[in-house]
Amino acid sequence: MTAIPAHAFASRSELRAWARRHGATVTVADETCDYIIYQAEIALPGGTRQRCICRETFPPHIALKRRNSTYTVSLSHHEGSAVCHHVENVVPETSSPSMSAPVHLAGLVAAARTEEKHKRRCGASIESLTVVSVARTYGVPDHPTDWTGW
Repeated sequence: MTAIPAHAFASRSELRAWARRHGATVTVADETCDYIIYQAEIALPGGTRQRCICRETFPPHIALKRRNSTYTVSLSHHEGSAVCHHVENVVPETSSPSMSAPVHLAGLVAAARTEEKHKRRCGASIESLTVVSVARTYGVPDHPTDWTGW
C-alpha cells in the first residue's frame, strides 16, 4: 500500500474552501480529547490521490471537559460461530439539554463508528452489535463504571 501525499492547512475554513473548489467532502479522520483532525481527499489525473488535512486543537479548558466526558465502549457481535469484539473511545456531544443520556449516546456513536470501520471486514452492523459496557475512559471517582450490558 502506498501512502497518499497530504497537505496540511492551518485552519478548517481553508480546508473547507479547498474541498469546495475540488468537490471533495470534509470528514473527521481522527479525534481525541485534545484535537480533531479533518481531511478531504481527491483523485488526481493518472489515478493518484491527494489528501488535505487540518488539525484543530482545543483550548485547555475544552480539552479537559472532553477528557472528562470520554467513554470507552466495548461491543460484540456474532460472525458465524465466532464472537467478534470491538472497542471504541467516544466523546459524545452532550452540550444540549435535549440530548440523550451521555452513556446511551456513547453506545450509539460507538456502534455507528464500528459499523463504518469494520462492516466489510467482519460484518459488524448496528443491528448485529451489542454494547457490552460503557465506562468513563479517565475514571471519575464518583463514576468508575457508568453502565454494563445492553
